[in-house]
Amino acid sequence: MSQKIAIVVQRYGVEINGGAELHARLLAEQLSAHYEVDVLTTTAFNYYRWANHYTVGTEIINGVRVKRFSTIMSSKRQLRRALRGIFGNKKYFKLLARLGLLEFLDRKYHIKTPSKRDIDYWFVKQGPYCPDLITYIKTNRDNYDAFIFFTYLYYPTAVGMRFVPEKSIFIPTAHDEQIMFTKPYEDIYSIPAFIMYNTVAEKNLVESNFKKVVNNSDIAGLGFSAAAVNLKNVDLSENMDLSAPFFVYIGRIDSNKGCDELISLFEKYAEEQKNVRLVMIGTNYMGVEENKNIILTGFVNDDTKNFLLKNSQGLIIPSKNESLSMVTLEAMAEGKTVIVNENCKVLKQHVLDSKTGFYYSNYEEFKVALNSTLALTDASKVKIAERAKAYVETNYSWDNIIEKFKIALQGIIDGKYNGN
Repeated sequence: MSQKIAIVVQRYGVEINGGAELHARLLAEQLSAHYEVDVLTTTAFNYYRWANHYTVGTEIINGVRVKRFSTIMSSKRQLRRALRGIFGNKKYFKLLARLGLLEFLDRKYHIKTPSKRDIDYWFVKQGPYCPDLITYIKTNRDNYDAFIFFTYLYYPTAVGMRFVPEKSIFIPTAHDEQIMFTKPYEDIYSIPAFIMYNTVAEKNLVESNFKKVVNNSDIAGLGFSAAAVNLKNVDLSENMDLSAPFFVYIGRIDSNKGCDELISLFEKYAEEQKNVRLVMIGTNYMGVEENKNIILTGFVNDDTKNFLLKNSQGLIIPSKNESLSMVTLEAMAEGKTVIVNENCKVLKQHVLDSKTGFYYSNYEEFKVALNSTLALTDASKVKIAERAKAYVETNYSWDNIIEKFKIALQGIIDGKYNGN
């Protein structure tokens, strides 16, 4: 009888083509060759309010069984209230401060410290709040040999992992952001039996900032290789002008991903350079309008995405917060130059370790990076491609990654990690 694994993640679907959700899907599909795999997820597609989009129940996606549970949405007002609670900034604190009582009451009663009620409220309102999923985990814990939980931030992991700690592998996808260091998450790295980090930078971030971290861990990430493109499936808009050299951005078009800054920098650069474009591939959450310098594709299929990446000058990733950046590694696997935000330690480390690409922290560095990429000779492009592909092949092959998961999963099944 095959061993049965549950993968718990906040969203799941072929239409969700980035971040932890894509990571979860690719890992589930790889593990399904060795284990019986169930994905436990929600009916949400949009991560802003977690509205129910998919149908409750079970479906098969690329050979993997997916069980979906409904969400209960929160309002923006409730989320703001939850944020004030965990950051110790409740509305009535302003009145207490004006009366000169806030610091006195905090010293005496610790009123700024989030209470258990504040923390519980945060988890529910941050979401996706899916109590049926948690009930399923509690009532079916003995039907699975192990659980793999994705992403420290969200309700399914932050709450669900506590009911199966000795059976849990935790993939935190942690990055240096303010919310990570708040009270709701101070003990989350001590709960699971095993932590599988994406990068050395992520492991160092966690272990240098949290007192309670389990000893059992490894670094895996995802497997990548150059993708074949079926030209029959490439779907480009008739109005898409790719006659000029172009760079690509791939991912959510979202201010949280640094897209507002990227657009501002690129618009300035394009006015100086005149004959260069930025193709932004992904769902437009910012209401960005297309112009002669910026081409928006919306969500596209993999063949279209890979076609645009292969034919681009390189990939630009402006995000300051990444725990792995799959699209960066995809670009490297294609041998493409990557240009990344220096303020993201993970992205910068990819560039340094691979000895390819560029990083920037201001417009002048951004300009130099793009100019240098455009000026590369064919011979230089070949050398960069060789180094980038070698970096990915050495550090991110599926064979090595699945072997690491097999070792971790067997340790959980054998009870090796009990007593953390």
